[in-house]
Amino acid sequence: MNLLRADKVRLTKRDLVRWEHFIKDELSEFVAFTSYSLYFPHSGSQAEAAWKSRSFDPARGEALYLPDEQRLFLPLSSGGDVLGVFVAKGVALPAPQVLPHLLTQIGELVLDKLLLYRAGISDPLTGLFNSSAFLHALEREIELIQNCMLPEEDAGPDTALTPFSGRCGLLVMDVDHFQRINDACGYTFGEQCLAELGKLLKELCPDPSIAGRIGEDQFALLCPDASPAACQRLAERIQRAVAGKIFEDPLTGEQLALTVSIGSANYPADLRGSQLRQAVPERARILLRKARKALATAKAHGRSRSFAFERILADGGNVLEILPLNRLSVSLGRRVDAQEGMRFLVASREWDREAEVTSGDGERLTGRYPAMYKGEVMLVEVQEDMAFADVLHISDAAWPIAPGDRLTLVPKADTLPGDGATASGAASPDLLTGLHAYRGFMESFAQARLDAECFTLALVRITAGEQRSLQPSAFLKEVDTHVREVAELSRDLFGPDVLAGRYSLNSICYYLPGQAPKTHIERFTELVTAAQERLGLILAAGLASYPFLAYTKAEIVENCRKALDHALMLPQPMVAMFDSISLNVSADRHFAQGDLYAAVEEYKRSLLADQENHLAANSLGICYARLGRPEQALTLFEIVAAKHPEDLMAAYNLGTTSLRLGEFERARAAFERCLKLKPGHVYSLIRLGQLAERDNDLPTAGEYYLRASETKIGRILTMRHLARLDLAEGRFEEARENLHQALILNPYDAMAVHLMAKLYLEAGEDPEIAETLARQSVTLKPDKAQYWRLLAQALEACGKPDEARKAMERAESL
Repeated sequence: MNLLRADKVRLTKRDLVRWEHFIKDELSEFVAFTSYSLYFPHSGSQAEAAWKSRSFDPARGEALYLPDEQRLFLPLSSGGDVLGVFVAKGVALPAPQVLPHLLTQIGELVLDKLLLYRAGISDPLTGLFNSSAFLHALEREIELIQNCMLPEEDAGPDTALTPFSGRCGLLVMDVDHFQRINDACGYTFGEQCLAELGKLLKELCPDPSIAGRIGEDQFALLCPDASPAACQRLAERIQRAVAGKIFEDPLTGEQLALTVSIGSANYPADLRGSQLRQAVPERARILLRKARKALATAKAHGRSRSFAFERILADGGNVLEILPLNRLSVSLGRRVDAQEGMRFLVASREWDREAEVTSGDGERLTGRYPAMYKGEVMLVEVQEDMAFADVLHISDAAWPIAPGDRLTLVPKADTLPGDGATASGAASPDLLTGLHAYRGFMESFAQARLDAECFTLALVRITAGEQRSLQPSAFLKEVDTHVREVAELSRDLFGPDVLAGRYSLNSICYYLPGQAPKTHIERFTELVTAAQERLGLILAAGLASYPFLAYTKAEIVENCRKALDHALMLPQPMVAMFDSISLNVSADRHFAQGDLYAAVEEYKRSLLADQENHLAANSLGICYARLGRPEQALTLFEIVAAKHPEDLMAAYNLGTTSLRLGEFERARAAFERCLKLKPGHVYSLIRLGQLAERDNDLPTAGEYYLRASETKIGRILTMRHLARLDLAEGRFEEARENLHQALILNPYDAMAVHLMAKLYLEAGEDPEIAETLARQSVTLKPDKAQYWRLLAQALEACGKPDEARKAMERAESL
């Protein structure tokens, strides 16, 4: 194992805490014990004084067995350093004179095994996670979030109870012009720079973030519970730190500064529709691809900057190529949620350069070019990674749009050419498909709807079919063939006079005047079914009718898109009419992205469309609670619970909101009602346990927690609550075991980390470990005053009075 110890991977005391359960399981194969503890003795500790009275010195690395007390003290050594002491209780050794020495060697082998595992998941150059280990950690995080979002059937999310916020951030970082460094200074110096960057990332990343090296000069950071804004702040912090660090070649003394570009993506906010139905490993790779897309956008915009995936559509696009017939290609595709009909302002790529001029008296002046916009374009055909756009207008004919020019999304760009005016004459349909081009269809639709009292717009997308070729040119011909086949099939079903146009490369839009929406649903269900049976194509169809609520005729296109998003989430046949459920789907997307106000508006519209949509009412109440308006939330939950007494979610939300408002008896009645509806409802059992704890009825609380722990999700959630009861009743060993179980099931359980820190601090063990754990808990939940107070105590015990005072000030400010 000497080769391992010479490597960059080292074990620390923190590793022993993290892998304590692994150490316990390994040692239990060689010696039987009833309970155990892990100690980190330091000078002046009670443990050190007790051991000296027994002539036991952990630093010597020899185990001590006390047969009268049935205790075994086993030092845990790695690389010649004693990191801690494993104390096993209830031990009966058959050969007390011989076995302690053998167990000492076994303890070292156990740590060597742990070190070997650490080496296997670590990058040898930087000591960070290697690519495969990082991807596995990302998959694990997504799986935990999935369990939080959908913990069990019929149970709604409850962020106040679950240990997750239901999100995570992913940052991908790349060193700018790294190959130039290798070419100019040599690969050895380049590797030294990467090693220094790895060390810097370890220092900058807050616990429990995970850092990994996933390419030659590419690093990734997994940030649990991180919002897009938090990811952006961390990215900017990393960029400042890297830019401020000087890298020096030890052989030549040459110094240089590096810059990095960073892209970020968030789960689940940046995933769409069917992507959220993929297997967990696939979702992890999709998220990584999106973060890399954001990184590529940052590099395309000049490097040494950060870019979030959610910003790419708004201001991350650029012009790729100028095409004939007043058309151009752009860098935005379906992968970044671009859609046909979106409008963008075009700005010169030179607008953010520095300008330098000479004044009349010879003084040299510097400044920056202002934002100078060239014109406006609209997307007409959107593909996976790019799109084609029509030029709507140019501000100055002498300054045309050019490759590299930047795009800025025009908000609410859903108006159509010809709105409010008579079309000058639409182009004839395409002879091959019989369909209008996008622009011609939109002009014809804008004219046809002017006098229509009622009509329906349908958007049909070809989502899958037989893949007969992978060549780009052949692929385009194949898609054209599919569109032609669907167009012919629809003419057979709907008649030859229906107005239809090619909405995008693989989408067709239909204008259907008159008739009832139900009739249209039946017709498009027939189309989708026939396409699969006759052509082997999988279609999705979204329909929107006018009139509907207070929507204008111009807004029906956006409603049609939302209906298609709704349809893509359904089993086959995937057909949906824009309705209350479509508005729920749209609102849920806003909610996942953190835009609560937009979600509130969509949920309100959903309730206007269907007052009996209790899912929308529940979700609206959750939004109100998140926005700090619990009284409004409570009113909604009361209405839903009264109208739908069988609605478990409404009853539970009523209980949690009552609990938040301090109405404990009302909350208790709501949770008991949940148990009548579903006797094993985990969240209600835990809430009733908390209410029993509040009344100091610890036995009853324990009964509730044990009942909740009988399910998989309940086991994850109840370990920390059981540990809290153990601590309150002085069962420290049981508390330690439950906390370890909680952290194995969820390493980001802030309460479990806090209680573990408290246990280490109050037991008189190594305060540095308590400080590490306390710091992790305040990182996970910075709004908890008790976490900051415990950190202050740990800092005080470590001899850091200034930091302890700052931590206490933070606690008092909450």
